[in-house]
Amino acid sequence: MRFIGAFVGAGIMDRYPALRCGILESCCSWLPFWARRLDDQAEYLGTTATRHKLSSYLTGGRFFSSIELSEGDDLVRMTADFMGEGTLMFASDYPHAESMFPRSVDHFLGWERLSEERKRRLLWDNPVRFYGEP
Repeated sequence: MRFIGAFVGAGIMDRYPALRCGILESCCSWLPFWARRLDDQAEYLGTTATRHKLSSYLTGGRFFSSIELSEGDDLVRMTADFMGEGTLMFASDYPHAESMFPRSVDHFLGWERLSEERKRRLLWDNPVRFYGEP
């Protein structure tokens, strides 16, 4: 949370318009809260080095976050609805002990609250936009 606030609030994404930013291994369902909180605090404090609302940097297509399978399809769907289709990326959490590997992908594909199109975005489209073409 501090990293995102400092990184975005310092105007780094304005200074480097081609820069992409991603957070991994930190879940994603807290992002809607944090986006709203950043906007509120920026308005309250009145000082940021940015040209836009802070949340717009998180939803504008250059910020990415991996999901955690423990969040489940309901929280991932809620987060994607709030943050936009281009933000979230699948993560298996391998090789951590709490990983569902080797069933990670099967578990994710079984989520019924996510459309096939959204699953494709999380598995392929968004990671390719973040990391580049393999």
